[in-house]
Amino acid sequence: MNIILFNCSKCLFNAYGKVDMVFEKFIARLIRLSRINRKKSFKLMVLFVDEFFFLAIIPWICIIPSNMLATFLTISFPRHTEILIAVISIPTGIFISIWSVVEQWKRGEGTPALNAPTRRLVISGPYTFCRNPIQLGSVLYFLGLGTLIFSLLAGVIALCISLFAGLAYIKLIEEKELELRFGKDYIIYKEETPLIFPFIRKRN
Repeated sequence: MNIILFNCSKCLFNAYGKVDMVFEKFIARLIRLSRINRKKSFKLMVLFVDEFFFLAIIPWICIIPSNMLATFLTISFPRHTEILIAVISIPTGIFISIWSVVEQWKRGEGTPALNAPTRRLVISGPYTFCRNPIQLGSVLYFLGLGTLIFSLLAGVIALCISLFAGLAYIKLIEEKELELRFGKDYIIYKEETPLIFPFIRKRN
């Protein structure tokens, strides 16, 4: 029995080591990309593709499974309430995301796209309120779109899925990359600024 447990633990440790190595290589690649001075035309092109996926492709990947899960639950809300939530959350999410992209372009000399990232640490504009305003805009947009097309429950599930996926990327890759690139400046910013939701701050 002890031998079996030992072998299982060894396999899990090796698997974790391989996954961690993949993340490290990916982070190293992102750092190399950040050092390349991209032309404005290239940044505009990748930004257009990135936003197309954000607005048109990724939402469906998230919302359709959310609606499938929502059909198993018998919770419903008045349609006028759902439309009101959608009308508020969709433009709010888009506005926050666009504001964040503009700030990255102006202050960070880059874009949210992986192959044309910012060259400077951005802590102004929406980044004053939270470290990941694009993620905040995304979850609001997914909430509104899922609610408008299907139901509020589907929208809430879509919000949870997109939030979980975003947090996984932020914790496993983004924060480590930014600490390596910007060092103490990012660490101080990280300690002083909420992660996604502006009203949720660390307790001292």
